[in-house]
Amino acid sequence: MYDILKEAGGIRQELVSIRRELHMHPEVGFDIPVTKAFVIKKLEEMGYEPCEMGKAGVVALAGGKKPG
Repeated sequence: MYDILKEAGGIRQELVSIRRELHMHPEVGFDIPVTKAFVIKKLEEMGYEPCEMGKAGVVALAGGKKPG
């Protein structure tokens, strides 16, 4: 459990920054173009290939050649 808390503490500032960025552009319902673009950008930065699904959805497959 300690390792998880330590890792979480290591990304705390990044998470706070993400929360602040998203709250600067409040959106409601399915009309969330800024949030959707932000999520797509972050997923691409992490090496994923996100796909848009409908008006407000984003899907990215996690996986690889290794089991698990």
